Amino acid sequence: MSRILLIDDDEQVRALLGRILKEAGHEVVEASNGREALECFRKAPTELVLTDILMPESDGLEVIAWIVEQHPTTRVIAMTGGRGENNFLRSAEIVGAHRILAKPFGPERLLRVVQEELQSEMIEQH
Repeated sequence: MSRILLIDDDEQVRALLGRILKEAGHEVVEASNGREALECFRKAPTELVLTDILMPESDGLEVIAWIVEQHPTTRVIAMTGGRGENNFLRSAEIVGAHRILAKPFGPERLLRVVQEELQSEMIEQH
């Protein structure tokens, strides 16, 4: 399947989402904040990035903007459960996120959105 960079400062959320993605056959690289995520991505870019927006040490908006600018073919999905989530999710779209997810969401929705974005990536490359 695909390599996915999963970024969330909440360890339990990261573990749950990582397990769901791994069980679906994806290779998952995890990061707990934006700074760590960018270091991981620079070393080994992934096909897809799934990032929380509200995080310490470089938030998800900064991560999205950098990835979209430096690696425009990488698909980015932004997620948040923060107050005022619609504003944060709208901001994520403005800086370049391909899709947005409001927390909480179920495993089926996560896997469907991930699959749709990975298919979009393949279509764009051909």
